[in-house]
Amino acid sequence: MNGSSARPENPFSSRRTRPGALPYRSSSAESLSEKGSEKGSDPLRQGAKTSAIDVPPQGRTPFQRGSETCSEETGVVTGPLIERIMARRRTAIIGPHGSGKTTLLATLCRQLESGIAPPRTLTLAFHNDQSQAMHRGRLRAALEVAQRDRIGLVIVDGYEQLRWLARCLLNRHQRRWGYHLLVTSHRPLRSFQTIHHTSAERHVAERLLAQLLERYPAQEEAITARFPAAWDRCGGDFRKLWSLLYDDFERLIGNARGRETPRENSSLNCSGR
Repeated sequence: MNGSSARPENPFSSRRTRPGALPYRSSSAESLSEKGSEKGSDPLRQGAKTSAIDVPPQGRTPFQRGSETCSEETGVVTGPLIERIMARRRTAIIGPHGSGKTTLLATLCRQLESGIAPPRTLTLAFHNDQSQAMHRGRLRAALEVAQRDRIGLVIVDGYEQLRWLARCLLNRHQRRWGYHLLVTSHRPLRSFQTIHHTSAERHVAERLLAQLLERYPAQEEAITARFPAAWDRCGGDFRKLWSLLYDDFERLIGNARGRETPRENSSLNCSGR
């Protein structure tokens, strides 16, 4: 801020709350090495073409360093989760809208990049405000890139937005070229192993709120007091929560500036007498 009269940046702006800007936080500090796994999971197929990430040198976990860092920052150990992604051909992260699926993907991508031998990765995001023709066009172009560049991992955020024919195209292409496929969806999917369920819980939201308000001591008390009502209205959707608190912050700043203006005008009138 430049000077006391400068308007503070809203801590709930999309720049500060978009996926990747905030860390993914689990409802409890837990290792994901067991959560989401299924009894009888297929091991790596003998003779299958796998990336170097599937075979840790000298028994070392390729994401050991990254998982320790992520665990300290977010309460989630992502190393085992990444290993399961690379040990299965099709995996899914499941959760309701606004529960942190895209944020978890951003965390996983950072951990992938910090691994010993990260696979070549291609990420696609589909939204409900895009037409199905746009979805098909983007998907076909991406699959051509995956085939040409020998991509090892394709990530599809918003898999449920794809129509049946587009899903068939993606799944058929994945079977033919053998890359790993990770998707997010609102519901469990056939032929995909669910490796993690995301959920929005109040105490997690409170931790994120405290982080966002660290540099706003003047507004912290007022916004924190408005949090319970915003949480009840958002229905467990973090995106909607930040949007509601964004509006609350704007009203709070507007009211504060409105109260300051009469005092400034009064002082000017007094000096002119």
